[in-house]
Amino acid sequence: IRTYQHPKKWSYQFGIILPGETGKHKLSMVVIIDTSGSIKKSILESFASEIKKLLPLSSRCTLITADAKVHEKVTIRNINDIVGTRTKVAFKGGGGTNFEPAIQEAAKLRPDVCIYLTDGCGNYGNIVPNLNIIWALTTNKRQPPFGKCIYLDS
Repeated sequence: IRTYQHPKKWSYQFGIILPGETGKHKLSMVVIIDTSGSIKKSILESFASEIKKLLPLSSRCTLITADAKVHEKVTIRNINDIVGTRTKVAFKGGGGTNFEPAIQEAAKLRPDVCIYLTDGCGNYGNIVPNLNIIWALTTNKRQPPFGKCIYLDS
């Protein structure tokens, strides 16, 4: 977090005041993984790789797996919680995709950000949640009706 309460002292000599760092703010986040039938094992593996990159940025990370309904909701602390021999997550699913139940579950947790890892194919429902949502999509064929989109390398 940058603040003028702790300015960068070196900036004084130039007649300006620049904000200084007070510490690193970590985000509370919810990561939702689409476990519908269209998500193959190789895609789940790439999702795990993305989560590994996100975990250091998080003060609290809840992982939700869902297809047309929520299957699992687990707090994760490191990548071993989702891959390896001591995994907490079974990646249940295989049905169709409805994004609404997982997003409603995420909204209850009131995270700073919600990241939905998906191919984007499914029912978005009629609600626009009060939630900062980032769609991490495996394809650019679908454009979600709300939130921001990023596209994952395949």
